[in-house]
Amino acid sequence: MSVLFDEALDALKEVRVLADDESRKVMDQFVSSFPIRTSGSGGIDWNKVEKKVLLSCIEEISNQINLTLSDSCFVIWNDAAHPIIETTVGSIVKVFDDVTAVSFDTWIFIPKNNNVIESTPSSLRMTTFF
Repeated sequence: MSVLFDEALDALKEVRVLADDESRKVMDQFVSSFPIRTSGSGGIDWNKVEKKVLLSCIEEISNQINLTLSDSCFVIWNDAAHPIIETTVGSIVKVFDDVTAVSFDTWIFIPKNNNVIESTPSSLRMTTFF
């Protein structure tokens, strides 16, 4: 793990680090829910996502989709050295910079309504399925 990962966990406060078997299940659900690029960074292929929005800041999510801050979400980083964690949307919004500093690309997967927020160095996008 890394110092930035530890700092993100400390900032989130209420967080659960998933075991390997749980992480695999979440990752399988994530990959089967969204079109993943097979080249480059392996992020979401946004050209294949019909309902999406480009956000200028994380606080805009409440204006875009039907989410409550208490909704559970999983944080997935592109660096596989970091385990998947579970927390709430509200916790992510409060310390978003700490969470996204852990790795270049970060996905916040919200299974309740099958949404994802993708944060990369160049953009912040999310699906708008609900």
